Amino acid sequence: FGGWAVAINARSQKVEPSWKFLKWVMSKRTQLDLSPLNGTPVRYSALQEPALQQQFPWFDFVLRAEREGRIFQDYRPRYPFYPQIEDALGLQLNRAALNQVRPAEALALANRQIAEIVRSAGHPVR
Repeated sequence: FGGWAVAINARSQKVEPSWKFLKWVMSKRTQLDLSPLNGTPVRYSALQEPALQQQFPWFDFVLRAEREGRIFQDYRPRYPFYPQIEDALGLQLNRAALNQVRPAEALALANRQIAEIVRSAGHPVR
């Protein structure tokens, strides 16, 4: 379902405005307003909102997964080339979702592209 990460850069010259933005974007009210427009909220209080749970039935699943410890914050490999992998996979999955190619073709192409990204970074590929 995606995820959010927010922070203030250690070298920022705009710490106070950044902090003000973070408090706003993470507030319950803003999370409730953004959820219908932008996906799953990051606050339990917003995930528990009955109107949102009715509109988005998977919010209850996300909330249960969080509570049961099945959500891991460190879920992406920490390789500098990971964004390229994510782009390649995302593009091919979207092409399949739009019926531009068969899912098997999209996955095969993504696999080849990802293998090349990893190989180009100097890692072995089987």
